[in-house]
Amino acid sequence: MVKNFCSLLLLSNGIPMFRAGDEFLNTQFGNNNPHNQDNEIGCLDWSQLQASQDVFRFFKDMIAFRKSHPSLCRSRFWREDVFWYGTEPTVDLSPESRSLAICLHGASQADDDIYLMVNAYWQELQFQSRKLHPRIAYGIGHIGWHAFRHAFRSLLDETGAPLKVQQELMRHADTQTRMNIYGRAMEKSKHEAHGKVVRLVLSSQVA
Repeated sequence: MVKNFCSLLLLSNGIPMFRAGDEFLNTQFGNNNPHNQDNEIGCLDWSQLQASQDVFRFFKDMIAFRKSHPSLCRSRFWREDVFWYGTEPTVDLSPESRSLAICLHGASQADDDIYLMVNAYWQELQFQSRKLHPRIAYGIGHIGWHAFRHAFRSLLDETGAPLKVQQELMRHADTQTRMNIYGRAMEKSKHEAHGKVVRLVLSSQVA
């Protein structure tokens, strides 16, 4: 279980913090604040280092792994680079859930992708590994969400999609009055416009 906690800590974003001695199973016998006690509870039992070499080596390997992957510890949240899954195609965030899978794409940090599967259940679980995100699979590379919306809007113009269809796809509240276009866009029209944009993006990558 210590190795599980170590893995979750060192594979998370932000600065990992653990107490001196955790790396070789030092214990304070359940006391989480022994600073007001002048006894062995607050001391490091260095004999545990030799007895817990396996755990100590695991901590060192996990620290080395983290340092070799800059995408793990960033100055901001992972944002559009992280995708959440479970044992099934969709993530289960209910209170009863005992599993989680995380796919962290590292292209924006010039790093490899990392896929983490967490099983907090007392029985074995089978995870179905997810496919790569389309922009990674097609080699589109990193693009911010704001930039993507601008690019998507420009490509919609190239498809010749009606302005009302563009409004629906862009999730805009309304169109300008001078457009003089009313009524809700048909689902078929939205799918056709969306498909044209996707084909334009993929064809540019092949070219």
